Amino acid sequence: MSQIYQARVSVKGRGTSVYRIMAFKGDESSDKVVMDILFAFDFDLDHMYRFTPYGVNPWRSSAVEHEDGYCLDDIIDTFGTKFTLLYDFGDEWMFQITIQKVLPTFPGSVIKSVGKVSQYGYDDEEDEEE
Repeated sequence: MSQIYQARVSVKGRGTSVYRIMAFKGDESSDKVVMDILFAFDFDLDHMYRFTPYGVNPWRSSAVEHEDGYCLDDIIDTFGTKFTLLYDFGDEWMFQITIQKVLPTFPGSVIKSVGKVSQYGYDDEEDEEE
């Protein structure tokens, strides 16, 4: 049976004002982990991604690419319990992921949600009114 991890996922550059506490199954594919993170932040899933070690330039380090077929357990084995998700190579969204603990059961993907961030830098509600 695979581990169930609780993780804090924050957006680099937003301090402590925007983050999610999430649960992930260790045997989930990297694609599923990314989909869950993007859904939690209300982002579109239409760009490539890579996982890299925390605190290292994502362009000059070893990486788990979107097509590599890794699961979360593989990423943790490679980078440890703190790593970065680089999403959208043009806009370079950086999500910092810290595994906090192992959970006994799966409580659902999003445990806690704090703050908002717009993927495209504008308020969607204002855009709809125009």
